[in-house]
Amino acid sequence: MATFRVGDRVRLTVLPPWVPRLPPDSQRVFRRCEDKLFHIAEIDEYGHLVLDVSGEVDEFAGGVLNDIRVEPDFVELADGESGG
Repeated sequence: MATFRVGDRVRLTVLPPWVPRLPPDSQRVFRRCEDKLFHIAEIDEYGHLVLDVSGEVDEFAGGVLNDIRVEPDFVELADGESGG
């Protein structure tokens, strides 16, 4: 598995299996982000990647600076990214 760093650009390759248990609005956000590229804004204390999805979902979902958190298993480094 790749090692990820803050600032890396990654693709959300598959939706996590827990997405269907989220509220409908959150499910729509995740579905909108599938197979798209995002920068890692943070890696939280549990090792989850915090993806800055604001460019994709702020207008769609409302608010500003939206992010999603996913386990590294559900993303891959974008072409040209080095990883750690």
